[in-house]
Formats: sequence, structure tokens, C-alpha cells
Amino acid sequence: NKLYSKNSKATNKRIANMDTGEALIQSYLMGSYGALKYNQLKSSGVGTGLSAVNGMLSEFGNRLLLGIPGTVEYLSNRSARKN
Repeated sequence: NKLYSKNSKATNKRIANMDTGEALIQSYLMGSYGALKYNQLKSSGVGTGLSAVNGMLSEFGNRLLLGIPGTVEYLSNRSARKN
């Protein structure tokens, strides 16, 4: 929770309890940013299909914008960790 303090505790718990294969498949299909968005939605109770579509579109947008959204989210998490 300290590492990704801007995520909800439920999201961090979901990510921590994933096995390696599931994490690799998610990252392969959606990219790391898309997988994060997928897990954020799943932990808040959104269905699998909608979460998967949102994760894939988030990763597509992240790549289209040259990684800026993912970098901004990483930096905001990093500054939250320092506080």
C-alpha cells in the first residue's frame, strides 16, 4: 500500500494476490498501464468484460500519447509515497 498509495487498498490486494501467470497474461494482453486500469476497475466491482475493454483502451491511449498518462500516474504515486 505504501508503494502504490494512490490505488485503493482493494486494488493493491488484488494485484498482490495474483499469480505470476495471470500477471504476465494481463500485461501481455493489455500492457502494464492497461492491466493497472483493469485491476482498479475490477476491485471496485465493475464486470470483467467492461474492465477488460477499458484496460485495453487505456493502454491504447497511453501508447498513442507516447506514455504520458502512465508516466503522470507513476509520478503522482511516487510523490504520494514520499509524503
